[in-house]
Amino acid sequence: MIRQTRRVARRSGLPVYFVSEKQQRGDTFGERFAHAFELLFGQGLERVIAIGNDCPALRPDDLVEAANSLDAAGLVFGPAVDGGAYLIGMRREAYDREAFLHIDWQTPAVLQELEDYAAGDYLYLGEKSDVDSPADLLRALRGSRTPTLLKIRLLVFLKRHIPTVLFRTDPAAAAVFMDCRALRGPPVLERV
Repeated sequence: MIRQTRRVARRSGLPVYFVSEKQQRGDTFGERFAHAFELLFGQGLERVIAIGNDCPALRPDDLVEAANSLDAAGLVFGPAVDGGAYLIGMRREAYDREAFLHIDWQTPAVLQELEDYAAGDYLYLGEKSDVDSPADLLRALRGSRTPTLLKIRLLVFLKRHIPTVLFRTDPAAAAVFMDCRALRGPPVLERV
C-alpha cells in the first residue's frame, strides 16, 4: 500500500516529501506526527498535507482538493468512516504543538478532537474508509474504489502471509482473489 500511496501523491502534481520512520522522533504516535509537521515547516513549507498509507480509495484529486482547501481554512481533514482521519492538511500558522500533542491519536475520537483543535477554522473532504483491521482490509478488497492492481498486490501478500484457511473459510475473500487472478499476465521468461 505504500507504493500505491506514493504513486497517488506523485500523480497529484503537488510536491511530495516522505518522512521515513528513521526521520521520525518521539515515543508516541502524536509526538512522531508532530515532529513530521515540524520537520517540514522547518524547511520553509507554509502548508503540509499528511497522508498515511492505509487509505486505498485515496485519489490524486483528493490531494489537490486538500491543497485548494488550505486557501480558505487553516486545516483540512479527510474524515475516515471509523472516526479517524485519512488526511490532515495544515497551514503553518494553524499549528500549535502543545494542543496537537493532546489529541487522542489512533482512536475513534480523533476527528472530533481535530475539530476542537481547529476551533472552527477547518474544511472537510469526502469521507473514505481506511484500513485499520483485517475486516477493513477485506472491505477494501471488496470495494469498487480500490484500484485493481492494489487488490492483486494485497491478495498476493495475504496469500503468502496468512494461512490458506482464510481463503477457504471466507467465500468473499476467495471470490475477490479468483477475480484478480484472471487479470494477471503470463509469466515472463528470460533466456539463459
